[in-house]
Amino acid sequence: MVAFLSSDSWQGIGVIVSIIIAVVSVLFSQNIRRKVFRSKNSLFLENSNVPNELLEGQFTTLFGKVREEVFPGPPNYESINNGDRPQFYWVLYVNSPISLVGRSMENGALYENGNSCMFQLNLTDAIYENRLDILGKYVKVDGDIFFGHSGHHKTKAVLNVNSIHVLR
Repeated sequence: MVAFLSSDSWQGIGVIVSIIIAVVSVLFSQNIRRKVFRSKNSLFLENSNVPNELLEGQFTTLFGKVREEVFPGPPNYESINNGDRPQFYWVLYVNSPISLVGRSMENGALYENGNSCMFQLNLTDAIYENRLDILGKYVKVDGDIFFGHSGHHKTKAVLNVNSIHVLR
């Protein structure tokens, strides 16, 4: 038996099997890597309806993943570790940065307000209480964009939600 296992035939079969296993492993790992390490919302990468620029006050539809985030609240809105009360907000993460454009209140001129991939969702209490199924899911959200302007606005732009639908 030992003589057969150490024979050239058996060693050749072992090498061939090792090569086949290595090729299958590489192919399998490429597929897994694509699934595991793809961007946050690559599901919507091909969607041609996603805007690349948003004007403050504009009605829009955004696609992304909703997550609950914790931010420092009163009294200083700086650090939970230093005694600020934690505040929980739902944030929509989109696949690629969207340019934000505002209109000056003084003269109506347009100005750039940077880019953002994160949009705080301004939802009704009914949605917060009854739609926990939205968290961690890919959604389609319709609403109006406005720029954050108080301590309660945690992202550059806030989406005042009219409707939200889970896609998957």
